[in-house]
Amino acid sequence: MASKTQKVKFEAYKSYHEVDGELHELNIQVLLDEIKLMSTSQRTVNYFGVPVRIDSIHDVTLDDQSIREHPNMRLTYFHVTKMRDEGAATTEMEDESLTDLELSPDEYIAEDISCVYDAELSVLFLQRNFHSLSITGICEMFKHLYSKVKLGNDDEASSDTTLDLQFRPVVDKRALSKAMSSTNFRSLSLKFANDSRNTLPRTIKNLLGGIGDAFSASSEAQFGLTITAGNRKNPSLPVMGTRQIIEEIGNNKSMFSSAIVRGKQGDIPVETFDLLNGKLCIFHTFSSVKDEDGNTRKIHLRPDSVEDTMVLLYLKVSADGAGPFRSRIADNL
Repeated sequence: MASKTQKVKFEAYKSYHEVDGELHELNIQVLLDEIKLMSTSQRTVNYFGVPVRIDSIHDVTLDDQSIREHPNMRLTYFHVTKMRDEGAATTEMEDESLTDLELSPDEYIAEDISCVYDAELSVLFLQRNFHSLSITGICEMFKHLYSKVKLGNDDEASSDTTLDLQFRPVVDKRALSKAMSSTNFRSLSLKFANDSRNTLPRTIKNLLGGIGDAFSASSEAQFGLTITAGNRKNPSLPVMGTRQIIEEIGNNKSMFSSAIVRGKQGDIPVETFDLLNGKLCIFHTFSSVKDEDGNTRKIHLRPDSVEDTMVLLYLKVSADGAGPFRSRIADNL
């Protein structure tokens, strides 16, 4: 039976450029306005040999309440499609045979994402899709389009046609407190900074046991540790002990190069908490099937539905009841 829902992840990234070796905020709204004036074919670029296209781009229409609350805010929505043309096949649950998915020469497998750019905050609110563009791909796409805008009818490239752009994730400063609130811990993964070997907190040293002595004695090796709950029903690491370790990590962040906890509270799905560099993100569940002639069929998420949901999550109420996602972004910048 086809799954009736699809859980989609959304993340936030701030746009920067480098000046004298330091990162400074970069507002790309002017570039977005230039891209709006392009034809669809002009908004298509090649990313590692794969066509990538901005299909739709427009200003988001704000309601009166949003305008009153954010008088200087401007949101731009754009939809990006990655067009794959490699060979693909279909199969059935009870049949191991494969059937070629036949595409005409001008047809592609579409892998898409929706994005909203907030010019006031210089923040990109991004839908994640494993098969479509990553944030790195989005950045490269903008660089290609910037070159097209600057070149115009001139094919002679120069430094003026190169866009210095970086997207950095908005870090979730509450990742540690949210991890602490978990009531079921599935795993804990730590990597230790090389210069911390002689100053590890006692809680961590007790956790390492004899391994800690080897770690302290080593002058070169980088140590990591992963602890996973057992396979019994509803497995969990010791809750109080894990919380103690999380607290120690929060108080001694410089001693770790990585600290990842997987856990959950109650019946909600297991979450991954990056205690050092956790990205601010949000999830939303969409309906992913439709009934047709008595059969349940999977459907592609409609971009207009995703856009409406993204604007609602960004400005109104989040699915987890934590309030507008924009407010959470502002609090973490």
